[in-house]
Amino acid sequence: MRRIRGKNLNSGEYFDQVFRHNFDLYDNYQNIKHYDSKYGLGLFSGDSYLDYGCGGGWGLSEIKKEKPHLNIYGVDISEYCISQNRKKYPTCNFLTVEEFTKSNFPIGHILSSHTFEHVDGPKNLATCLLGRAGSTLTIIVPYQNSWSDCAEHLWRFNRRSFDFLKPTLVIRGLTNQAGNTEIVFHWEKDAAKAQEKVRKFNLTNPERYLKAKLWTRLKRILPASVKRSLKAALPSSRPS
Repeated sequence: MRRIRGKNLNSGEYFDQVFRHNFDLYDNYQNIKHYDSKYGLGLFSGDSYLDYGCGGGWGLSEIKKEKPHLNIYGVDISEYCISQNRKKYPTCNFLTVEEFTKSNFPIGHILSSHTFEHVDGPKNLATCLLGRAGSTLTIIVPYQNSWSDCAEHLWRFNRRSFDFLKPTLVIRGLTNQAGNTEIVFHWEKDAAKAQEKVRKFNLTNPERYLKAKLWTRLKRILPASVKRSLKAALPSSRPS
């Protein structure tokens, strides 16, 4: 990952104003459900699910309707957003970042969608969330130059951005509902489940898998100039 802006606009007060103007902004509910179903991430399979950087809580309330057994948590930097969520969606649990940091309740699955590009320390945050997650962690961020003109975005991400934490799956080149390109990093903490998840991913996405294998082999033999010209086309994802 590479920092592309020095100044950070993303304070709690800034997002208080953003959500007062448009409370339902940043809802990514349909996109998350699509990725969970298509790639078998298992986000809602346990007994608890937390959205870090949840924004408006409508999507979480919809998940609660579909999965009433699930203990659902939303965390956000905006105290205004959290207070409104608590009033509008009482079946879910909402916490400020400070409250979450001080807590120690168990969480099965943690997801953070389009939050990491807004924070000063994405590596530290990823390490913290992976430590809190009992089963899985999923991070969705803009891919490479996508949204790079947004003044709120501090970082540019590529497939290697979280290699230091060894993700189970890296799925890149995905297009969301707004037509922007995203990349998904997914960690499965149980080793056996991680192997099975990679196996299923390769079986259900053979084109991506074969492109990744081909690219790995080509990198060993092709000169740098040729590799640069091919890099844009290969691969679409990299199971680790």
